Amino acid sequence: MFNRKVSLKKHLANVHRNRNTERLECKYCTKTFANKDGLNNHTMLKHPTELSERTFKHYICQDCGEAFKSPSQLKYHMTKHSDT
Repeated sequence: MFNRKVSLKKHLANVHRNRNTERLECKYCTKTFANKDGLNNHTMLKHPTELSERTFKHYICQDCGEAFKSPSQLKYHMTKHSDT
């Protein structure tokens, strides 16, 4: 329950913002999430080993969090986000 209308609006914008759009899928398992925060929390808790393997990859996709060794790999990857 929310005491103020602004609190409800903030909650809806942050937690339920992707309700009408495609869900975000974990790249390590089949679980899906409505927002990046849920996906990031899940990944840190359930897949810490896989995350540690990313540490040598410095080019991170701001849309999905996938990491790459070179800027050219990231640039190629970004084309899949713009094909919608």
